[in-house]
Amino acid sequence: MTVAAGEVGAGLGCTIAIGTNATDQISDSYTPIGEVVTVPPIGLAFDSITFASLADGFERFFKSIGKGGNPQIGVGRKASDAGQAACIAALSNPLDFNFRLQLNDSSQTTGSHPTTIYFKAKVMSYQTGPFTTSAVVMATIQLGINAATFIDQAAT
Repeated sequence: MTVAAGEVGAGLGCTIAIGTNATDQISDSYTPIGEVVTVPPIGLAFDSITFASLADGFERFFKSIGKGGNPQIGVGRKASDAGQAACIAALSNPLDFNFRLQLNDSSQTTGSHPTTIYFKAKVMSYQTGPFTTSAVVMATIQLGINAATFIDQAAT
């Protein structure tokens, strides 16, 4: 599904994939992570430092450390999925892996590519559960994003 140029796209149709340790994130080879149900917000964030002078009592904000965060990607656990298997393999590797998030916003008008966000992250965990009588078996893939490596290619 695609949207007309300038329109807001739905979350449905977004994909996330894991690459290798290659330096060039854009030309890396990516394996889609299957059965994804949730991708939390991904992007740079800065802690804030606040300061208020006694003279004017006005609070001012300053930027502190930047971070990419520890998003937890929710998936329906599927042992045969190549993307989930790649995440499990990356779990035992201390290096950063390339990830590619593609949004559902490619244009029907121009035939452009969707907005694509590349980032480097360590796979911090792959946990299975919780288990209930009325739900599929889920897993959570937690990433540790190194924020300085974001590349955002907007749809055109």
